[in-house]
Amino acid sequence: MESDAFKPHVSSEQLAKMKTMTAKIKEAMPKLKGEMAKTGLKYRETKYLGYDAIFSEMPNPVPAPPSTPTKRKTGGMGGGYGNNVVTPLPKMAQPYVKTITACQAILVKNFVVTGSLLSLPFMLPSGDTPCYSLTKTKNKFETVEGIKSTYITPAVSNYRAEGYFCREDAEVVVKKILTKLSAL
Repeated sequence: MESDAFKPHVSSEQLAKMKTMTAKIKEAMPKLKGEMAKTGLKYRETKYLGYDAIFSEMPNPVPAPPSTPTKRKTGGMGGGYGNNVVTPLPKMAQPYVKTITACQAILVKNFVVTGSLLSLPFMLPSGDTPCYSLTKTKNKFETVEGIKSTYITPAVSNYRAEGYFCREDAEVVVKKILTKLSAL
């Protein structure tokens, strides 16, 4: 903000406000650095998709799940537990991550690419993540004490099959943007 490059393009009032803002930033910087150190946020330079990139890393604020799963009560009188007509979702191993990683910026030639899109491939679930379909159903039949019931239940699917935006889709978008940019 103290560069001479601004002077021909801004008024003297704007320059004065910029100097005031610079002083306030310098005053607040030690406090901000102290608070950042408490969070454990760190930055590192590495390669991503073949380009130089800056990543942020911080400890996961969500505690690790217990090593022994808790037993859930099922069935019983009074409702609330369901009658188990919905097909359970397949178990998917999702290891706990101690560190949350996000891409902050990528250098492509002399362009710096930033924005939340770069972090999506690290934050979104995989396309293989199981979910219930919103469009496909299955009929389940049950007879209890002579009473026949038909249940229309959602079919088991996954994010990719349902057309949800997932990790793989986000990475394809990022790759296309970087490819177009590197061709300029």
